[in-house]
Formats: sequence, C-alpha cells, structure tokens
Amino acid sequence: MNSDPHRSEIAHHAYKGTPVDIDKVEEWLESDEDATYEELLSLFVGRARLFDQQAYDATAAGLVRYLLATRSTGTPELSTFEVLEYILAIFRMLWPDRKRHKTLLREIKNGLAKFLLNWPEKPADLVILVILEHLFSSPEVAEYFSSWRNHEVLGPAYREALDMATKGPPLN
Repeated sequence: MNSDPHRSEIAHHAYKGTPVDIDKVEEWLESDEDATYEELLSLFVGRARLFDQQAYDATAAGLVRYLLATRSTGTPELSTFEVLEYILAIFRMLWPDRKRHKTLLREIKNGLAKFLLNWPEKPADLVILVILEHLFSSPEVAEYFSSWRNHEVLGPAYREALDMATKGPPLN
C-alpha cells in the first residue's frame, strides 16, 4: 500500500474536477515521492483546466524540472519512455503561449540537448522518436530548434527528426 498522502489527494482532484490552487501545488511539489509526481503529471496533462494561472505555471515548471532530472533512468513509477512522453505533452501545452513560457521552453530545449549529448545511441533514438519527430511536424517548432542544425551531435538528431516529421520514418 502506498503511504504517500498526496497521491490520493491529487487523485481526488482529478476525480471530482475540483480546482487546484498554488498552495496545493507548492505542497505537492515539495514531495520527494515519485508517486506524487506521477499523479500530478497525470492530473496536469489530463485536466490542466483545473489549475488557475499561477498554479499552472508553477506546476509546469516543477514538473519539467522533475522530468529533466529523471530523464535517463526513469523512476519506479515512470519509464524513460513515459518521462519523454510527458515532456512532449508539456511542451505542447506551453508552446501556444510561448512568449509567456519562453524560459521554461528554453529549459526543455536545453534539457533535450543534454539528453542527446550524454546518452548512448538507443536512448537518443527515443528522444528523436518520442519527442522531436512529433514536435517538428510544426515548422515553427522545428525553427525553434534550428540552432542545433550545425552542431556535431545535435545536428544529425535535428536533421533526422525533421526528415521523419516531413517524410515519415524509413521503411527498411
């Protein structure tokens, strides 16, 4: 049985559809329990409308930092694949209001660059397949990442993701 009291509280908000305020978010983000973060990720990505603006911004920032910190190993609650899927979802949530979220979007971009620079080939493939290929279907997002184009390591990943986004994956 999970002893994390925040997990059931977050699940209650999801079930009842009750609003989430900044005080609750700050309390939840202070948790060191992976289960709390997993539940908060689910609530935030699935029901972001429950968060007022201040809670939304704090939650997005806290979750991005958590995901970037756990990216390469996953957690007992989340696989590396799931971590990357959540990063993709949060990026997509933030992008429409990119002027307001420019710092957090830059943090995600820099975090993805670190993934690609520090991971062996297979996990780097996950970044391309799970995140970049899908993001680059938007020309504006592809342009946002274009500073990677001529980088020794990031360039090939950028070009491969862009190619997959525009032409589809290779058939071999």
